[in-house]
Amino acid sequence: MGVSLWAFIDGDKPLHYTKIGSKRQNMNPKTKTFLAAAFFCVSTISGLFPPPAHARGLETPVIDVEAGSVVEMPLDLFVGAPVASGPAVTNISGAKSVRVSVAPKRSALVISAPAGFSGFDAFVVSASSDGKTTFSRAVAVRVTAPRRTVLRYKPAKSVKSVAAAGDFNSWNPSASPMTGPDKKGFYSIELKLAAGEYNYKFVVDGQWLADTANPASVPDGFGGTNSVVFVGAPPKSGRWHSVVVDDTTARVAYIAGKAAPSFDAASLLLVSGDKILARGGDYSVDETRGEIAIKLASLGSPPADVMILARDKSGAILSGFVARFPSDDGWNGRLMYFAFTDRFHSGSAANDRPSGDPDVAPAADFRGGDFAGITEKLRDGYFERLGVGALWISPHFKNPDRPYIDALPPHRKFTGYHGYWPVSFDETDPRFGTIEELRELVAAAHKRGIKVILDMVLNHAHEENPVYKKNPGWFSKITLADGRKNIRLFDERPLDTWFDDFLPDFAYEGNPAAVEYMVSNCLDWIKKTNCDGFRLDAVKHVPMVFWTELRRRIRRDIEIPRGEMFYLVGETISGREKIMEYVGFDKLDGQFDFPIYWAIKDVFAWQTKGLDYLERESGKSALQYVGSIPSPLLGNHDFARFSAFADGAIPPGSNEKARSWDNRPEVKNRSTYQKLRMAFAFLLSEPGVPMIYYGDEIGLSGAGDPDNRRMMKFDKLSGDERETLQYVGALAAFRRASKALRFGERHTLVSSENTLVYLKNYFGETAVVAINRSPRPAEVSVELPPFFKNPASFEDVVSGKKIQLKKLRIPPMSAVVLRGI
Repeated sequence: MGVSLWAFIDGDKPLHYTKIGSKRQNMNPKTKTFLAAAFFCVSTISGLFPPPAHARGLETPVIDVEAGSVVEMPLDLFVGAPVASGPAVTNISGAKSVRVSVAPKRSALVISAPAGFSGFDAFVVSASSDGKTTFSRAVAVRVTAPRRTVLRYKPAKSVKSVAAAGDFNSWNPSASPMTGPDKKGFYSIELKLAAGEYNYKFVVDGQWLADTANPASVPDGFGGTNSVVFVGAPPKSGRWHSVVVDDTTARVAYIAGKAAPSFDAASLLLVSGDKILARGGDYSVDETRGEIAIKLASLGSPPADVMILARDKSGAILSGFVARFPSDDGWNGRLMYFAFTDRFHSGSAANDRPSGDPDVAPAADFRGGDFAGITEKLRDGYFERLGVGALWISPHFKNPDRPYIDALPPHRKFTGYHGYWPVSFDETDPRFGTIEELRELVAAAHKRGIKVILDMVLNHAHEENPVYKKNPGWFSKITLADGRKNIRLFDERPLDTWFDDFLPDFAYEGNPAAVEYMVSNCLDWIKKTNCDGFRLDAVKHVPMVFWTELRRRIRRDIEIPRGEMFYLVGETISGREKIMEYVGFDKLDGQFDFPIYWAIKDVFAWQTKGLDYLERESGKSALQYVGSIPSPLLGNHDFARFSAFADGAIPPGSNEKARSWDNRPEVKNRSTYQKLRMAFAFLLSEPGVPMIYYGDEIGLSGAGDPDNRRMMKFDKLSGDERETLQYVGALAAFRRASKALRFGERHTLVSSENTLVYLKNYFGETAVVAINRSPRPAEVSVELPPFFKNPASFEDVVSGKKIQLKKLRIPPMSAVVLRGI
């Protein structure tokens, strides 16, 4: 057996990347070159320029900077227009330790953090658009020491290769090779990781091994263990909670874990809107109770959210916390529904036009769904009955008229029914409908309080697209220097590989004209449709220079004029560390939470892992996604359906796409619907913007792509399908009405392999979620924490029955969601 060793070289924050001018640079403290910092969105307040009275949703930034470094950030992100042609910064005030200045020629805000300083600071930047009226925004700065995590492994005998694989690299066994051996026989790797908890293993000549020198471990779900490394303060050190709010005061408490220090009141930094509250006397601290009392009058009307930063009394920087006072028109907390246009509903037979090619299977051809069909379902109240607050539709772009053959085996024929093969970035596909019909869809959604997300394909074009024909230099080459075809080499060449031999990949790096063209195209679609957000396809395959420019332009030209957030949610099928690379004040607002999707599948569908594992995974997401608006999910169009997994049709390790063509799965077991309802109870209590993939609300089955994209079923539902639809609708309606479920902090009460009970609290409003995965009834005695304002009794939101927590009975394979009354 080999000997392994892990070491954590302490500091407070990792090195990140951001856009500086047109380049991304890495900070070298010795040479004082630029550091790229992480910018986190931690609040949902009005922007620098006054929005309409009803509009809220722009973020307050927290800027993470390493000590001894300098950060530049485009002023457009703050003031909405270049300094030379628009609002000018009139004043920067409030900074105590960092230096803040403006570089007019570069139209940038410059933040310098002194060497040796670690802690918090804040400043207020003010600007004027007319020389008379001044508008202001507060900015928090978190200055941290460099952080490095070193993993080491010493094999007992000579080996050929050693690598580290874990949450930090999506468990890719080749992404993080370790160097060595050194003179003492150790292989090692230095990782730059954000605060959080990371599971990992060593991969030694292809064999996966736990780190035996690290005592921290968790079950891996396959009979072995994963090693665990904590970066920053361990997540169990304590949690912030919003405790109670009355007419004048909101109280927030820091509840330390066992043997963990309480927060240090002297270190507190509170920022809200255009105010630095910690220096304005608009809060008070009760150290005995661990509470902060915030005067609501200081937050404006309606109250702006408050961002809280602090250390604990050991000096460790705690995870940031946002005391939210959200409005109903914001993004955070909404329920998203993904309507796959061609497969959802046909509202007009006039645009039905399948390929007519006998070699194209029906599952791979156009089936008739269109914009008019989605609008029809909006008008008959389908989405409102489900509690939907945001509607994501698949790509609207015009796709090719004829089918194409997949370049890789088994070389099947497909049409562009999905919308991801754009032959024009300026037209809608006539089989989906006209631009007028798309505008009608958006207007119908808005009339019902539902926001609309367009699915933007920005990684590639179709070979017939005139953008490719006129500008081939904007795209990567399909043939590599060694003669290989650069097709789906996702790990080897993530930024320039082609998805197929007819889908040229944009080469944005070094092609500013391509960036400008596609960003402008995105803004054109916002203005043409009045949509509210973008789902961004294949985020990790697009260079960062594109995402930062897209955010800059949307902030300047859309968000600040509208006075509300334009939600950018990305698709990065990876671990949390990779997901968060693309999230921040100058990037995306959030991404789909694929780690929680995988956990939901393992725990509820396959049941290869316990509910206690799901509880830990949810905690990891909460810790690492602070300040973002993630979108948890239990299914999407890239994976087999939840019901196919849960029914046993697609067991672990099987080829889910193979079942798309022969012996397609159907639900055969009633227990599948029970598993699905438990999964929905968990999903709809998660923070952010949970997403329902069309058909999951009735348990629609399906193997991998394209069988997971069957036509939606609205009529002739079975009893189990109707019961599941009603159950999801009841939970979604409660979520829409419950601030505790949407915004509350989670406090776990019971956690075991088959039982999970947790409380969600939002300023005195309480909800409880109880899940029993066992085939037998579970009875648990639940004691609510004394530090919350606990309700006198609870009511089941589905059945309406009064429930006593001291003898909480959970039926077999069921979830109970309770409201405090």
